[in-house]
Amino acid sequence: MNYLEKIGFTSEEIAMVKDSTTKVIFNLLTEQKKVVNANILYLKNIGIKNYKEIFIKYSDLFLMDNSNFIEIFDKYDQDDLVEKLNNNIDIFAYL
Repeated sequence: MNYLEKIGFTSEEIAMVKDSTTKVIFNLLTEQKKVVNANILYLKNIGIKNYKEIFIKYSDLFLMDNSNFIEIFDKYDQDDLVEKLNNNIDIFAYL
């Protein structure tokens, strides 16, 4: 999961992902690095400051195809959604 280090994750945060997911999901996160990376970068680029916490808690959702991932966010007012997610990552589960 070295690709996560390139986008700002520490080895401790990567260990948290490993500890909070099943072995199957962790292996998929490792194998599907292009999709996962694109989805994380999307959150980062729209202004989500706590993207790491979201990824650690909801990492399985980052395996979603990038176009489908973006489509979820396009349903909402982007500025409003960014503000809400920056204040409460648990909103991510309801998108």
